[in-house]
Amino acid sequence: MTEPMLYIPAGEFIMGMSEDEAAELARKYDIHPSAFATWLPQRKAYVEAFLIDRYPVTNKQYKEFVDATAHRPPQDWVDGTCPEANADHPVVAVNWNDANAYAQWAGKCLPTEEEWEKAARGTDGRTYPWGNDWDDEACIINDGTSPSLIGWTAPVGALAKGSSPYGVMDMVGNVTEWTSTDSAPKEEKRNWAWYVVKGAAYIHTQRYNFRCAA
Repeated sequence: MTEPMLYIPAGEFIMGMSEDEAAELARKYDIHPSAFATWLPQRKAYVEAFLIDRYPVTNKQYKEFVDATAHRPPQDWVDGTCPEANADHPVVAVNWNDANAYAQWAGKCLPTEEEWEKAARGTDGRTYPWGNDWDDEACIINDGTSPSLIGWTAPVGALAKGSSPYGVMDMVGNVTEWTSTDSAPKEEKRNWAWYVVKGAAYIHTQRYNFRCAA
């Protein structure tokens, strides 16, 4: 599926989560507030205008990259072969270096954490990409009750109700997504780095993971 990228305008947006929200979630789910430490604080962030893909990268798109560059295939491809039945599903089992190599090959780049979150929640500080109220039909959650529970990824764009304010699809509730933002200082000697991932995946079980701030 080849789709044009979407334009996200420059400007401020509400990013992160407040300490009061973190305390409330901690009480509700009976976990320590430190579980939400990296989501704090809630603040206004500014980003320049940027473009972002409407859909996550599919297995079919990633196969074009693998065929063109001889890059290693994803770990879940049997015998290194792209699964035809899941050609339009988002590619999984790729590390940050794989994702970054694909982006460079495609003439693009991974979004920053700030860019991802603005594309997901818009400027009104909404909780989820689709709004402030939970919608079972907007994402896949592995909680045993969701009607969208299918035990695996969904084809990109299949969860139409999960659209962000800008029309970006599958930002939560299909696969988690890499960003270009470091989550810890780089280890130059080991040539190693940790990066922020955003967006809950189909395997997540708790609704708090599906918040844009997560």
